[in-house]
Amino acid sequence: MTHFDTVFVLFQVGMKRHNNIEKAVEWVYEKIERDWNKKLTIPEAMLSG
Repeated sequence: MTHFDTVFVLFQVGMKRHNNIEKAVEWVYEKIERDWNKKLTIPEAMLSG
């Protein structure tokens, strides 16, 4: 969930990797999407108090 607090940092990493704004944005989007589906849908992350 920290990805949502650190989008700017992720964008900086994407720029270092790709040196292209469009590719960096795409990389960040894909990373957040992938991590949302993989990590936040596991039962341990969905515990409701």
